[in-house]
Amino acid sequence: MMNQEERIQKLPNWIKRTMGFLKKIRVPVKMVYILISILATIWYLFRVIPKPARATYPCMQVAAPLMSGFIIWIMALAATTVAFRKAKQRWIETRYIAATLFLVAGIGAAFLVMPKSTAEAKANNKELEIWYKPNIPLGVAKGMHPGRVSWGHNPKIATWDGKTGFWWEDRFNDQSETDKLLSQTLFSVTNIKNEKK
Repeated sequence: MMNQEERIQKLPNWIKRTMGFLKKIRVPVKMVYILISILATIWYLFRVIPKPARATYPCMQVAAPLMSGFIIWIMALAATTVAFRKAKQRWIETRYIAATLFLVAGIGAAFLVMPKSTAEAKANNKELEIWYKPNIPLGVAKGMHPGRVSWGHNPKIATWDGKTGFWWEDRFNDQSETDKLLSQTLFSVTNIKNEKK
């Protein structure tokens, strides 16, 4: 289950840059959230309407909760406003039952508009994570040695300095060291010291 920070990190760079700029000029957090939600909604609609299959893309799945939350918030805000206006109008017309029903509907819609406290949001996330227990394997182990896992690390493989070129270029990657790492990992998983076997 992704938390809010992980979702934000998966958004496109232009949305993250906009958010950083708004924070830098000290725009209130609620306004930043509203603006980011508007941008996510526009981006989602712009990408998905021409080609609906894009809705399955990971970046679209990150933008979808922002978009749907924003649309629900807008609809609840509009419903609250309309309900309170209708309640006032019915009250003036001495139609008290209709006024009361509109008032109740307005209060109900207002609860959707009001933000949750961070403590409530964190509690809800904890409830969703209960099904997963760390260090308890999921699924059925299969293979030569069921359940065996191997981990390998070789810092000599990549020598990119982070400044020039790109990390995937051949000049920054040593194929012979990569081959050694693959062999060591394979030997560790299979417990056989012969690559062919």
